[in-house]
Amino acid sequence: MTEHRNEILVGVDGSPASDAAVAWAASEARRRGTCLVIFHVEPPTYGRLKGFARRRRGRPIVRAARRIARRAEAGVTVRTVAATGSVLGRLVEMSRHTGLIVVGRGVQRAAPGAVGSMPRQLIAAAHCPVITVPAGQVLDPESETGHIVVAVDNGYRRENQIAFAFEEAARHGLPVEILHAEAGDTGPDWPDRLLQETALARDIRPWLRLSVNVLDAPLDQAVATTCESGDLLVLSQHHLHVVTSNLGSRIEGALQAAPCAVAVVREATVAHRPAFTRSLAGTRPSTGAATALHPMTTQQRREDA
Repeated sequence: MTEHRNEILVGVDGSPASDAAVAWAASEARRRGTCLVIFHVEPPTYGRLKGFARRRRGRPIVRAARRIARRAEAGVTVRTVAATGSVLGRLVEMSRHTGLIVVGRGVQRAAPGAVGSMPRQLIAAAHCPVITVPAGQVLDPESETGHIVVAVDNGYRRENQIAFAFEEAARHGLPVEILHAEAGDTGPDWPDRLLQETALARDIRPWLRLSVNVLDAPLDQAVATTCESGDLLVLSQHHLHVVTSNLGSRIEGALQAAPCAVAVVREATVAHRPAFTRSLAGTRPSTGAATALHPMTTQQRREDA
């Protein structure tokens, strides 16, 4: 199934958050020039119904999701997959063979097959980047507002996170804002440190606008203060240091606080690094002048917009 590695898979359950995820994923598939896979799972909770009968129960959900995708992006290639079994287990299995999974976030009811009720478990266990889209998210494919917000802390490596964010910024034509939030530990050297860490990504995309926002606050508060509905927040998940069935409290808090779509990128594996990162072996940065990073407050960002 490696030939499907670049596809975008969207898990659907018929909820408003799921509908928002389908529209978001269709737009992303168009930008990437890849296929959108609409994926629905019927869990084994319907008595004696056999697998085929259970899959039939999901057909209206899949058809409705296809119509939403077509309305969002008429030219995108769409295929559908209906499966049975554990919703979380099937999504994690599919994450080994796809480039990106998109699901809704914010389902309040624990209905059978509700993909949006389990984004945290999926993020913790998935093998590829996962984007969660909140219910009510309004997507305007032609909009040029918004930022790609990269939330970083003092620990761990974040090369996949930075590479993913810069790729998304290039696809969407949006600026990158690096948000450093570490309560009680924000030093004056952070812009310089981040300049070094982003040097390779900036050398590949030198035209992208880049700023740094350093806040002396917990991550969830910084996200609530900084992010707006049209942004994409990019977080990193370090599977070497987090039990795969749970998320760290920082990511949990950021998911709850974010008013926008949130991408979580896994750092502990090389297999799902963004393609351009894997292709950089032997690539030498240009000798041009380095791009300066300028600290930026959230208020300044909103005034500039």
